[in-house]
Amino acid sequence: MKVRSGSDFDVQEPNGPSAAVRRWLIVAGLSGALFLVLSIFSVWIYIRQVENGYWLSKYFEQHQQMDSVHRKLRLEWSRLQDPFLLETMGRDQFGLHPPRPEQRVVMR
Repeated sequence: MKVRSGSDFDVQEPNGPSAAVRRWLIVAGLSGALFLVLSIFSVWIYIRQVENGYWLSKYFEQHQQMDSVHRKLRLEWSRLQDPFLLETMGRDQFGLHPPRPEQRVVMR
Protein backbone atom coordinates (compact mmCIF):
# COMPACT_ATOMS: atom_id res chain seq x y z
CA MET A 1 0.00 0.00 0.00
CA LYS A 2 1.79 3.10 -1.28
CA VAL A 3 0.70 6.71 -1.46
CA ARG A 4 2.39 7.43 -4.75
CA SER A 5 4.92 5.44 -6.56
CA GLY A 6 8.24 7.17 -7.20
CA SER A 7 7.89 9.71 -4.38
CA ASP A 8 10.56 10.17 -1.72
CA PHE A 9 8.13 9.41 1.09
CA ASP A 10 6.97 5.87 0.63
CA VAL A 11 4.71 4.28 3.18
CA GLN A 12 6.21 1.32 5.01
CA GLU A 13 5.07 -1.95 3.58
CA PRO A 14 4.51 -5.03 5.68
CA ASN A 15 7.77 -6.58 4.35
CA GLY A 16 10.02 -3.82 5.85
CA PRO A 17 11.32 -0.35 4.97
CA SER A 18 11.45 0.65 1.36
CA ALA A 19 14.65 1.28 -0.62
CA ALA A 20 14.42 5.06 -0.19
CA VAL A 21 14.17 4.76 3.59
CA ARG A 22 17.08 2.31 3.64
CA ARG A 23 19.18 4.73 1.57
CA TRP A 24 18.26 7.58 3.89
CA LEU A 25 19.23 5.51 6.95
CA ILE A 26 22.55 4.53 5.38
CA VAL A 27 23.37 8.13 4.45
CA ALA A 28 22.34 9.34 7.92
CA GLY A 29 24.44 6.61 9.58
CA LEU A 30 27.50 7.38 7.45
CA SER A 31 27.07 11.11 8.07
CA GLY A 32 26.85 10.50 11.80
CA ALA A 33 29.91 8.26 11.76
CA LEU A 34 31.85 10.86 9.75
CA PHE A 35 30.80 13.58 12.18
CA LEU A 36 31.91 11.41 15.11
CA VAL A 37 35.31 10.65 13.52
CA LEU A 38 35.89 14.31 12.65
CA SER A 39 34.89 15.39 16.16
CA ILE A 40 37.33 12.94 17.74
CA PHE A 41 40.05 14.08 15.33
CA SER A 42 39.36 17.73 16.19
CA VAL A 43 39.63 17.04 19.93
CA TRP A 44 42.86 15.07 19.38
CA ILE A 45 44.34 17.95 17.36
CA TYR A 46 43.42 20.43 20.11
CA ILE A 47 45.02 18.24 22.80
CA ARG A 48 48.21 17.92 20.71
CA GLN A 49 48.26 21.70 20.24
CA VAL A 50 48.06 22.30 24.00
CA GLU A 51 50.75 19.67 24.70
CA ASN A 52 53.03 21.21 22.09
CA GLY A 53 52.48 24.64 23.65
CA TYR A 54 53.63 23.34 27.04
CA TRP A 55 56.57 21.56 25.40
CA LEU A 56 57.59 24.72 23.54
CA SER A 57 57.31 26.84 26.69
CA LYS A 58 59.51 24.41 28.64
CA TYR A 59 62.21 24.36 25.97
CA PHE A 60 62.07 28.13 25.58
CA GLU A 61 62.83 28.48 29.30
CA GLN A 62 65.73 26.02 28.99
CA HIS A 63 67.06 27.97 26.02
CA GLN A 64 66.96 31.22 28.02
CA GLN A 65 68.82 29.57 30.91
CA MET A 66 71.47 28.14 28.59
CA ASP A 67 71.83 31.51 26.86
CA SER A 68 72.40 33.16 30.24
CA VAL A 69 75.06 30.58 31.16
CA HIS A 70 76.68 31.04 27.75
CA ARG A 71 76.92 34.82 28.25
CA LYS A 72 78.48 34.33 31.72
CA LEU A 73 81.01 31.83 30.35
CA ARG A 74 82.01 34.17 27.51
CA LEU A 75 82.55 36.98 30.02
CA GLU A 76 84.64 34.71 32.24
CA TRP A 77 86.65 33.50 29.23
CA SER A 78 87.44 37.03 28.10
CA ARG A 79 88.37 38.00 31.68
CA LEU A 80 90.75 35.06 31.97
CA GLN A 81 92.54 35.97 28.74
CA ASP A 82 93.79 39.29 30.17
CA PRO A 83 97.61 38.95 30.61
CA PHE A 84 97.75 41.34 33.58
CA LEU A 85 95.05 39.38 35.41
CA LEU A 86 96.88 36.12 34.67
CA GLU A 87 100.11 37.56 36.09
CA THR A 88 98.33 38.76 39.23
CA MET A 89 96.54 35.43 39.69
CA GLY A 90 99.79 33.48 39.20
CA ARG A 91 101.61 35.59 41.77
CA ASP A 92 98.84 35.83 44.40
CA GLN A 93 96.99 32.51 44.12
CA PHE A 94 99.71 30.12 42.98
CA GLY A 95 102.89 31.72 44.39
CA LEU A 96 104.58 32.05 40.99
CA HIS A 97 107.38 34.57 40.37
CA PRO A 98 109.30 35.65 37.28
CA PRO A 99 112.17 33.21 36.50
CA ARG A 100 115.60 33.89 37.99
CA PRO A 101 118.47 34.39 35.50
CA GLU A 102 119.81 30.86 36.06
CA GLN A 103 116.38 29.39 35.27
CA ARG A 104 116.24 30.98 31.82
CA VAL A 105 117.14 28.96 28.76
CA VAL A 106 118.05 30.76 25.56
CA MET A 107 116.94 28.98 22.39
CA ARG A 108 118.89 29.65 19.17
